[in-house]
Parts: sequence; C-alpha cells; structure tokens
Amino acid sequence: MKHGTARRLLCVVVALASVLLLWLAVAGEDSQTTAVLRVLEAAPPEKPAAEASWSILFYSNADGDVVNVSDEFAELMQSSEAAHVLMLEDPRDVGATLWHISGSPESPVLCCLESWGEVDMADGDTLLRFVDFAKTWYPSDRMIVMLYSHGRGWRGACYDNVPAPEGVDAEWSWLTPQEMQEVFSSVGGIDALLFTAPCITAAAELVYELREPVDLVIAAEPVSSFSMWRGGLRLLNQLLTDQPEIALGDLATVVLDEIQLTYDREEVIREYEVPARNADMVPHVGLTAVLCDERLDGLAHAIDAFSHALLEAVEDSFSSIEWRRNHSQDFGNYEVVDIYDFAEQCSHISELETEATALMASVDDVVFKLVTDSAEFPGAHGLSLYFPMTAPGSAGLFEAFHRQSGFGAHGKDYRTQGLDLMRETYWDEFLLSFYARKLQD
Repeated sequence: MKHGTARRLLCVVVALASVLLLWLAVAGEDSQTTAVLRVLEAAPPEKPAAEASWSILFYSNADGDVVNVSDEFAELMQSSEAAHVLMLEDPRDVGATLWHISGSPESPVLCCLESWGEVDMADGDTLLRFVDFAKTWYPSDRMIVMLYSHGRGWRGACYDNVPAPEGVDAEWSWLTPQEMQEVFSSVGGIDALLFTAPCITAAAELVYELREPVDLVIAAEPVSSFSMWRGGLRLLNQLLTDQPEIALGDLATVVLDEIQLTYDREEVIREYEVPARNADMVPHVGLTAVLCDERLDGLAHAIDAFSHALLEAVEDSFSSIEWRRNHSQDFGNYEVVDIYDFAEQCSHISELETEATALMASVDDVVFKLVTDSAEFPGAHGLSLYFPMTAPGSAGLFEAFHRQSGFGAHGKDYRTQGLDLMRETYWDEFLLSFYARKLQD
C-alpha cells in the first residue's frame, strides 16, 4: 500500500475513533469542549478526489496580530459528499499548512495535505497556489473562497507581517484588489468571495475590481470579526449538503439572515472577557452582499456623474459639501464614507440633486442584501468610498497629512493604485479638487 493512501486511511480511522471518543466524553460528566484532531504527517493526494458540487477554501492568515481561528472554522465546516473543505493556515511564527477538513461539528479532523513553510499571505501567488491546488485535486462545480485576516477597504485584505517585501512596511503590504482579480480570473472565476473578518471591505473600489471573476461578494462596511460569522458558516455547512444546487442570491440571503439572528455582541464580550473600557472595539453587525453583474457598471457610471457634478460645485458650494461629508455615515476612523448617505446629504444641494438621487438609486440596485445595526450605523446602506476626514479637533494633523500626500495619509497610494473605479470615474479628481480647496482655508 502506498504511503499517501495509508495516511488517508489513517485520517478516516482517526476520525471514526474521535467520534467514538467524543460520544464517550459526552456520556460522562466532565467534558463539554469540542476536540479538533490534527493529523500532522503530510499526505499529499495521489489522484483527484471525486468531483463535488462545492469546494470551500478558507484562506486563514493569522501571521500577524489576529487570533488564529482555524480550529473554530474546522468546527463550523467539514467536507461532505457535496463539498470539499480545504484550509490554508498560516499561524504567527509558524510555516503555513494546507489542510483537508473532515469529521463532524462535534469532532472535526484536520489532515495535513502539504506543509508550505513560510509564505507571504499578502502575495497573490500564494492565493493562486491554494486555488490551483483545490481545482487540481479537489474538483467541484462551484467554489467559495473565504479570506480571514485584517482588511482595509480599497487597499485589500490579509496583510502578512512575515515576510514583508524589501523596503515595504508589512502593515501596508496587502493582498490587493488587483491581485484578487488576477488570481480569480486566471482560474476561470469563482462563485463567491466571503470576507470572513476583514474590516471595511464593502468598498466600491474593491467590489468593482472583482466584478468579472466573482459572482457574489459578501463583505463588511464597518469593522468586523470572525465571531460575527459563526452562525452563518454553521448554517452554510448544512445548506450546501442539503441544497447543493442553491442559487447564490438565496445562499446570501439565508446566510446573512442567520448572522443577523445569531450574532450576539454582548455574548462575545462575555465570552472573551472584554474589559468595559474596550467593549467599543467589539464589532456591531454590518455585512453587505453584492451580486457582481451589470449593475456594478451602472454604479460606476453614477459615481462618475456625481463626481463631475461635485467638481463643478466644489468652488461655490465647498462649505456645504464639507458639512455634508462631516455629517455622513463613515467608517475606518473617518476614512471612508457611506456612498448612499453622502449622496443623500448632497441631494439637498440644488446643483447636485439629480446626480445624487441617481447615485442613491444605483446603490440600492447594487446592494442585494444588507444586515446592519441600524442603531449604531443609522446611515449605513452597504457600500463605501474613500473620502478621508480626520476626527473633530485634529485639524493640524489633517492639514499635515494632506500637504504630505495630496489627500489622506495614504492619498498618494490611492491615486496611483491603478484601480478600475479610479480609471473609469472622476472620483479621485474630485477628492484632489476638494482638498486643494480645503487647504486654502
């Protein structure tokens, strides 16, 4: 018997044994915890697995200042006849491992497929290697990719502290929207991309970049966390088994409804014993589902028309536009603004009314499903744009940032990033004009 085959049989035997052990534990009075079993010796596949309806790829970048949630993910999602579940795990200070997840929610089993050593999870080549592996050895009709780590709007997600490219601050070495687009295009596209923790990723700049190779994006407009996704992923695991032919719109609706129903922020505070002084750091629910189709082209046209109108109005109506920006729903330390809310504010300026109203309608058209804490985010409508302002009372810092880089601490990067939405609209030109006028005051 070949070594790889023997290892896979061992995984099955160990999985069955772990189920038995769990039953014995539950039958007793002592154990209440789920045991995640890891089979560490690598057992690369020798031939492709039987084709499934779905493959689920969890890209777990914990090589930084984030919690490693790999065991928790394994408890929520396991392979079945309907779905292959794979995880690329890169913990802090440890090399990356590619796992196949099986077992049950009560007794998940992680079998090592390959040990990759130290990798840069912020490099598109790493993501491509993962997706290529899945397509080659675990074929499926449909694919969901989940990204876990930090996020930063138009910059992307999954910055990796080790290693950083030479001369680049690791904090700003991101898996960019362009890299995601290139990876998913090169493999023929994917069905869904879920940002299962990255913050402020429901950014129009990012979603628009993914409009061709991705059919569904679910992302967060405010800050986010993996704990928010627990109920949704648990249900998704069962959903793909029971309804493998489910339409993406139905999938998004059911999963987001479950998240809204099951996410209990106060319970998270208690579970992690968050001190009262830090309780504000625990996220409120806020997730957006976008079906990537021709409606995103309509959104880009509406942003462009609105930007042209703003450019024409900025000199005469600067104070009014600034006031409305300052009173619009924003996220990310005043860095991004909710598109709909800002447009609604601007619709009260006569020379902007037509374009602002059209943009509001376009956002409504693009956002397929939104779950949000309306008390915490009364102006959240699901998609944001970069429009940085500093906190009240910090005008000195504001002006210093803008003199250094054009607009915002990272304004130069924004203008040179090469994002499709920037090339196809005048939004960045409006920002330049706005801040040039700002600095005249």
